[in-house]
Parts: sequence; structure tokens; C-alpha cells
Amino acid sequence: MDLEQFLQTVATRAPDLRSEEEILRAAGAALGQLAAYVSGAAAERLAAELPAPLGSALTPATAIPEGGESHEFYAGVAAREGTEPAAASARAQAVLRAIAETVPVDTVARSVTS
Repeated sequence: MDLEQFLQTVATRAPDLRSEEEILRAAGAALGQLAAYVSGAAAERLAAELPAPLGSALTPATAIPEGGESHEFYAGVAAREGTEPAAASARAQAVLRAIAETVPVDTVARSVTS
């Protein structure tokens, strides 16, 4: 996948992100938090499909949280991004949608089920 394509996909879903720097920060926060919820192998598969600066945000966590509510995920994204939970939630959703639209379906499916 192309970095510009990914950034544009996120930008169309999160219009409050006005610069490439803001988009990269939001994506890094969402991907970093996502890494805490997927196995190391799943994180590596997904990272391999993302453009270089984004894939590195998916450093596998040493411990995967049990269950967890979506608000906990978004609170973690907000803490990583340094923003309010409502804004972080909308931005993280934009990043996750961009992944769903730009990463091959089988990679996403294997990452979610691993």
C-alpha cells in the first residue's frame, strides 16, 4: 500500500486532521494501541502491509489485554495521541477503516482472529 493513499483515506474520514503530521500522529496512536490487542504474529502480518512509517507503530505488546471494552481501547488511543477521548475515538475509527479498505482482506481477517 502507498503512504499517500493511506493518508488520504484517513483524511477523508477524519476531516479534523488537517496535516500529514496530525494524520501520522493519529495513525501511530491507533496502531500502537491496536498492537496491545493482537498477537505478535498478527501485528507483524499487518505491519508488513502498511507503509514503512506506520508499520513500525505495530510493535507487538508483551501482554495482550483480556477482553476489554471499546472505550478502554479509545482511552488508550487518546493517551497515546495526547487528545480528548471523543476526538481520539473518531480518529482511531478513521484509521481502522482505512486499514480495512487498503490492506488485503485476508491479512486483516488473520490479524483479527489471531
